[in-house]
Amino acid sequence: MSNKWSDEEVEYLEINYEKLSIAEMSVEMNRDISDIKSKILFLGIKKRRNRIWSPAEDQYLIINYDRMTSKELALMLLHKPGPVRMRAAKLGLKKTTGKGCNKITNLPD
Repeated sequence: MSNKWSDEEVEYLEINYEKLSIAEMSVEMNRDISDIKSKILFLGIKKRRNRIWSPAEDQYLIINYDRMTSKELALMLLHKPGPVRMRAAKLGLKKTTGKGCNKITNLPD
């Protein structure tokens, strides 16, 4: 049976649940993955489905979309690859065959 959860650990879960994977939190907190999953369910912590993209994230995506894979971008931007591709499409970004050049069809104002 696990140790009792401290207020600091609960706060850590609430702050980092959208940023880190459960496996990463498990290592950081020195707790079993199953303990973390159970606590998250008990607390009712949920990830926001449509996390808002910041202007800095958009700019990073515009600069790096043709240089990095969606998986690499997702890792850097703390998003999943699917939302990265969807955001890129919304920004009008397309992968080109050559490196270092984005075809930008629609930039935000």
